[in-house]
Amino acid sequence: MPLNFLFVNPPIYDFTAYDFWLKPYGLLKVAGALKGNKIYYFNFLGEKYKKKIKEDGRGNFIKTKVQKPQSLSDIPKPYFRYGAPKEEFENFIKGIKSLDAIFITSSMTYWYNGIKEVIEQVRRNHKYAKIFLGGIYATLMFEHANNLEVDLAVKGSDLTPLENVLGIKLKEKLADWSLEKGSGSGVITISRGCPFSCSYCAIKEIEKGFSFKEEILVEKEFQSLFLAKIKNVAFYDDALLYNFHKGLEKVLKIVKGREFLFHTPNGLNAKFLTKEVARTLKEANFKNLFLSLESVDDGFLEESGNKVNRDDFLNALENLFSAGFGKESISAYILLGHPDIGEESIKDSILFLKNLGIKPYLAEFSPIPETRDSYKCEKYGSLKEPLNHNKVAFSIRVLGLKKYQKLKSLARLKE
Repeated sequence: MPLNFLFVNPPIYDFTAYDFWLKPYGLLKVAGALKGNKIYYFNFLGEKYKKKIKEDGRGNFIKTKVQKPQSLSDIPKPYFRYGAPKEEFENFIKGIKSLDAIFITSSMTYWYNGIKEVIEQVRRNHKYAKIFLGGIYATLMFEHANNLEVDLAVKGSDLTPLENVLGIKLKEKLADWSLEKGSGSGVITISRGCPFSCSYCAIKEIEKGFSFKEEILVEKEFQSLFLAKIKNVAFYDDALLYNFHKGLEKVLKIVKGREFLFHTPNGLNAKFLTKEVARTLKEANFKNLFLSLESVDDGFLEESGNKVNRDDFLNALENLFSAGFGKESISAYILLGHPDIGEESIKDSILFLKNLGIKPYLAEFSPIPETRDSYKCEKYGSLKEPLNHNKVAFSIRVLGLKKYQKLKSLARLKE
């Protein structure tokens, strides 16, 4: 007998939030694995709760100013709730006669107050339904997540505990994009994990090792995106260009002719952007390329994992320009707020990019427990409290508000 399941992507509580191809990919995969049951779906960050949407699917969420949590009271910036109004979700769940289980996803660890809000509303209206929580917050802050009123917090990608509680075997974990039909964009991964070990990254806690997904699974996911009429697709892979001939090149041959427009929000490793790779990306309709520079400080780059250096970056740009990419299609990430990167170093990185005509994107640093760099971050606030992982708050605490604002203004300044 089919069961009644509700899948929820919660609202965000933060100083800032933007739909940078932000989709509940893991939640959609679990929904796909439970097809055959009655599926209800509510995305607080869906298309109808956005404004000023770009052609590529990015846009601003609707927001309401709210009171800051005590843990963030030292940060002199307004705090907001982003996403669908509470009343709209309340009416939605009141319209559902009965639910067997509610699946809630999580992203940033410091967004957990949105999860608490959803749990409270669900418990009030469906007190006998089981509540399952998964995603990044549930994995990285497993003990903290278990203190919320949930029946099960799932750590990592192993869904065996979920199967045991439900008493059913999940099908293939294939993202069900029909739930996001009409969305301006979708996302996909062609691999699991990451082959690198950057000192500030928590990917190893989320997915051990590195492997490519089965081609048939990737093909089915693209088919689901195609049927949902989603044209803009962002790759969520942490190492998209790694082992290019065994990975991305094969995938692009599978989807050739489907007229997808591709974007790379997770940052491309410049070391792998050869002439051949750049040419292939251009031919395959890659539109927005974000490169991982992080810093031009050689000392920091070597200490943090030696993933890329200045020469790698310059070679990558030369290859992209040669392939026909314009500067307007290329941006680069610079880390802001890491304890080992001072104001002058960040300024040098920004100016390095501006001199090349490349748009700098300041990626504010969020400290994560158990990473190699976490011990350097504790003096700015206990990492046992996820709100202290907030990227804006942490960057301001490290740099001070004036330096923070000065660097943000420099990055935005048009020459």
